[in-house]
Amino acid sequence: MKKVLLLVCFMAVIFSCHERNNIFDVGADDFVPPPHITQLILYRLYYDTQDSMLVGIRFLLPCTEAFERTLPITHRLYFSNTVMLVEHTEEVPSGTWAFYVEIFGPYEVGMYSLRHYFGGLPIGAGYFGVVPGPVGLTVEGVDEFEYCTWSGQDWVCTVYY
Repeated sequence: MKKVLLLVCFMAVIFSCHERNNIFDVGADDFVPPPHITQLILYRLYYDTQDSMLVGIRFLLPCTEAFERTLPITHRLYFSNTVMLVEHTEEVPSGTWAFYVEIFGPYEVGMYSLRHYFGGLPIGAGYFGVVPGPVGLTVEGVDEFEYCTWSGQDWVCTVYY
């Protein structure tokens, strides 16, 4: 009887196993991690056309290699390393070497960090400071700017490939 019960348990284990298909499962045969996102490049500043306030920043995110498959990447913007202002998850298509992230919101003077995650694990980050400028707020080292109409008070994040 014990042998029959042991055989039934063994068969149940064998037939109940199935192939892993969770993209976050590092033990799966087809697991592919995302490439590391290299240094964050502050690409362009956006100012409101009505009051010339800093309302948005465009970031260029180059990767160390192309994405081998389409993977979800989460972007989080923090103020002073403690307050998360916005979180956005986007499917990055395979073959992508670099992409843009635009974040609009009511910026104020202080230090910010834009962090990138795959399944809760960090794959890159960048830090920048918003400082007072001659006309209004600015980010040091960014020369390219554009005027746009933005009247929202909520933080908005978009990704472009």
